[in-house]
Amino acid sequence: IKRCEVNPPRHASGSAARARVPRGRLWWGVGTCAAAGAAMAAQPGEGLGDDPLERISLRASAARRGARAFWALGMVVLDYKWSLRGFEDRKSEGYKEALSACHRRAADRLLELCHAQAGVYIKAGQHISSLRPLIPQEYTSVLGTLHDDAPRSAEDDVRRVFREEMGVELDRAFVSFEPLPLGCASLAQVHKARLRPVEGEEGGGR
Repeated sequence: IKRCEVNPPRHASGSAARARVPRGRLWWGVGTCAAAGAAMAAQPGEGLGDDPLERISLRASAARRGARAFWALGMVVLDYKWSLRGFEDRKSEGYKEALSACHRRAADRLLELCHAQAGVYIKAGQHISSLRPLIPQEYTSVLGTLHDDAPRSAEDDVRRVFREEMGVELDRAFVSFEPLPLGCASLAQVHKARLRPVEGEEGGGR
């Protein structure tokens, strides 16, 4: 009788085991980045004037902003994949600490991106910070600072937007204008200014 031997089942190699990165809460961070990217991509179109140099400048700015957003979000995703590789047990303290650190670094990157891009990026960050039951605490605590610390737009940007929206230069509409804003929000900021008097009226309004 020919003797037959049954080979024992093969175990997954170390590299294969490491390739199976646990999911679960990991995708909260990645999902947050995807949601932020979608909101950030939906930027309001900027009016293009007749000045060729201004048109080139605006298009170059749009390309730079897009590249900055893709870079930041790409770094977040790579950080999660690299930092959480090799963990088999999602309940271990080591995994929880690594995941929390990833959340914190991702939130810091998104905060830096929101400050650099401003506008609708600030609004997206504020919205993410309000999703406290769904988003990890590291995101909500870091991005929550955007409610009280919105960056201010440069004076040149304020003048350009005023010219595009009102069809007149800012200096022709106001006798005086304070470049330093009284307050800043996600999509607007408030300046102190005095209107030029209308013909037949004395003084100027604020």
